[in-house]
Amino acid sequence: MEINSIFQILPTEIRQEIFKKLNRGSLFNSLLVNRQFCLEIVPILWESPLELAYRYRKHEIFAKLTREYEIIVSVYVGCFSEAAWEYLGSNQVNRPYAMWQPTFKYASFSRHYEITRVNDAVDAWITQNLYYPTDKHLSIRKALTVSLSRLLLNESTSLHSLTNDFQYDQEIWGVITKECSIEKIFGNLKELNVAHFSLGNNSRMFFENLANTCHSIQRITFTGHGLNIEEKITTKALRHMMKAQSELQWIRLRHLSSIESRIICNTLSSKNLQAIEFIRIDFNCFSADNEIPGLSACVNLICLSFRYCTALEQPCWFETAKSFKKLERLSIRLPSHMEPPTDLVAEIVKASGNNLQYLLVENHNHSSHATYINKIFPLIILNSRNLRAINLLNLGVNNLSTLMESCPKLYHLDLYTEHLDDAFFNTLARELRPTIKSLKLILPGRRIRASAEPFIRFLYGAHNLEYFSFHPFNLYESYGTLIKNHGIKSECSM
Repeated sequence: MEINSIFQILPTEIRQEIFKKLNRGSLFNSLLVNRQFCLEIVPILWESPLELAYRYRKHEIFAKLTREYEIIVSVYVGCFSEAAWEYLGSNQVNRPYAMWQPTFKYASFSRHYEITRVNDAVDAWITQNLYYPTDKHLSIRKALTVSLSRLLLNESTSLHSLTNDFQYDQEIWGVITKECSIEKIFGNLKELNVAHFSLGNNSRMFFENLANTCHSIQRITFTGHGLNIEEKITTKALRHMMKAQSELQWIRLRHLSSIESRIICNTLSSKNLQAIEFIRIDFNCFSADNEIPGLSACVNLICLSFRYCTALEQPCWFETAKSFKKLERLSIRLPSHMEPPTDLVAEIVKASGNNLQYLLVENHNHSSHATYINKIFPLIILNSRNLRAINLLNLGVNNLSTLMESCPKLYHLDLYTEHLDDAFFNTLARELRPTIKSLKLILPGRRIRASAEPFIRFLYGAHNLEYFSFHPFNLYESYGTLIKNHGIKSECSM
């Protein structure tokens, strides 16, 4: 029996899962095999073609990405209805002489919508197909963006992800929603990304529509400054929308002001919430609170992450941390100038107890904090026997023996050392358990005094080691070849 026949015997759902694992080039080749493959692969390629093109071409010259955007928009333009062309004609956009004749209803396959990506693609299409004075470019781009957005949002049979940036064009979203079915846009949403969301009535209507029609969102990202605390109507609509999301599992707050973060945190009430990520947030506005009510209600939180946040040592966090009894992952990446939040980490480690499996606390310059490690390390030994991965500032080989005995399930370890000498590798070879599969060496002082023999003995003893990484680069130059010869994956960071 031929391979194609065997593959076609499989149920459609299994074939779909296999196709989704293929890269874009393989998908293009596969859809030419036969009609059935084509019918199954085209919807995958057109779920999010603009995002797929960006990921595929972002590291190449800009002209290739622009050309790919232009081709995609040309296909969508061929799907425009007569009503769409009447709207475009009223905005001085003429129909091109040559257009793609669509084979499929490509817009119906769309599962992801991002207004900024649509704008960029429309720009590329205008540059290649239309010739207008510069002063008309913005109005033409707006008309085409509105028409293309209407097509994608109205025709899509199952929109799962929506990204809306109100700062990009405040009026576009208001125009789109006048002629689009709100229930159809929001009904099946699983992921929502919102940026600069407080610019007038459009954002208020946006949140109200979400609250009334969508209760299935699982992931939300808020990005960028914009919320005006005096806009109480918008704030109320936001709170209503957040409380309506009973299935919310993951939320990210990125580049928000302290006030914005406080408002959003206080709207959280979902007991299904499992992960919260804060990126570049200033928590000074939380200083007057005894606790953060919204976060305290998230008793099933599993993952908590802070990336380059400031003012973490607020009293409200200590009370809130006591609610994180089921926390499994804690990640804190600090600005290079900032001291580690010792008391907060200690409180979380005590509250989560043996549930904690992943602990990362680091700053950009890998500076030494002896006081911090002296306070946190004993708590880890007492409370975190199920720990599987650890990265603590200034965790060196002196603590290795105790750590190995207290955390038998540990498989990833980051070690700091001021002097990389023979004694370091001898200790490593003696104390490192076979359970360790991933190891990172960090040498802030960049002083390498070790010979090759102790390092080779360590490698021969580390039978289960699969991944080895270094900081800084000169460590990789010294030991990278030896590691590769032992079949271990390795990388370096600057």
